[in-house]
Amino acid sequence: GVLSKELVIVGKILKPVGFSGRFKLRSLTDNPRRFSLGEKLYIKTRFGVFPFKLSYIQKTDSSDIFIVAFEEVKER
Repeated sequence: GVLSKELVIVGKILKPVGFSGRFKLRSLTDNPRRFSLGEKLYIKTRFGVFPFKLSYIQKTDSSDIFIVAFEEVKER
């Protein structure tokens, strides 16, 4: 399983964007390669920590905010 001591916090999901399964994410890392298509991010939810694969990423006007989507999430 995934041990929390092995994980590094790289961002925070702020809110959903529309109804297509996209989210606004604030980057908390100085390594932009952490947010590459196909990368797996482990997301902590109230049910545990689960892997999600990045399927979409778009930069915004703010240098630390991205719009992202994950393969595992199809809609809101």
